Amino acid sequence: KDFNFFKRIYKGAESFLPKPDLLIYLKLSPEYLVRQIKQRGRSYEKNISLSYLKILHKLSEEWVRKNSRKFPMLTINTKKLNFSKNGPHKKEFIKLVRAYIK
Repeated sequence: KDFNFFKRIYKGAESFLPKPDLLIYLKLSPEYLVRQIKQRGRSYEKNISLSYLKILHKLSEEWVRKNSRKFPMLTINTKKLNFSKNGPHKKEFIKLVRAYIK
């Protein structure tokens, strides 16, 4: 329901928005995301259900598939990257982006 609302807004504004130079899709399975949410222990995230995350994941994957030819897109599987606790992972992310740009 929310996604369809924002999709309508986006469609209306799409022709006025500049195309991005690069879109970075940080991909992560809903199951793994639930584990990360539990580890973080943030009260405002605790009620996010796996079923909701699966819906968002499916819609995101569809959007990426449909729009991947409209502008440059870099997909990064973030399962092995923990930006918040690992400095080398931040460097790895930057390295991937720089390599794609070149």
